[in-house]
Amino acid sequence: IFGEAPKPYQTPGGTYVIPVMGMIGKGLSPLEAIGSADVEKIDDQIDEALAANPKRILFHINSDGGTVDGVEELAEKIRSLPVETIAYSSGSMNSAALWIGAASNRVVVSPSASVGSVGVYVTVLDQSAQAKAAGLEVKVIKSGALKGMGIPGTSLTSEQEAYLQQEVDALAETFKASVRMKRKLVQEADMQGQSFSGKLAAQKGFATGLANTLKDLLAQVDGIKPTTAPVSYTHLTLPTIL
Repeated sequence: IFGEAPKPYQTPGGTYVIPVMGMIGKGLSPLEAIGSADVEKIDDQIDEALAANPKRILFHINSDGGTVDGVEELAEKIRSLPVETIAYSSGSMNSAALWIGAASNRVVVSPSASVGSVGVYVTVLDQSAQAKAAGLEVKVIKSGALKGMGIPGTSLTSEQEAYLQQEVDALAETFKASVRMKRKLVQEADMQGQSFSGKLAAQKGFATGLANTLKDLLAQVDGIKPTTAPVSYTHLTLPTIL
């Protein structure tokens, strides 16, 4: 809020870095965009990156996720890019952020990063008991059984709840399928909403490698001597699919 938002940049070695920071959304207002990542803006930044003729595009991610709007389409665009793509996180790459990052050719994280949270949820606040205690009865005159779900003072019907569950399940399957397009070693049991440390994420196929910092990773891919010792891979069982 009080500092300058991170901006894309290109390194001397030809890597174009695009930040994906904060809550992920689509079509965010200027106020909503503070500390957030708009998928439409990221899409535009990818086009700007391609115009700069980079050797690779690196998505620097630190996000716990957000809404699903536009995420599937952004992931598809990343998968189809004509240059090498890398996703890196030393913080959080969870939920929608993982959906985006997993579309890259390589996913590199720090050992202590938080990675995963594959899944979808929707919340509906049931305020019917509060309304009843206040002596209120909320009646909804509607055109169909699924119209008006979640109106304050009402409860979901079994039909409405079943519909929402169906929608959530369908989105979750799309999410999982998107992850598996590049991260082929990830197992169904590891996509139930849980998150993993960077080390464990590498073992489970979410990540293709580890790097302590973004600086170290950029030094490696740009062919510059890193300033700190790289992480040892000898104790890890890393996936061979990049």
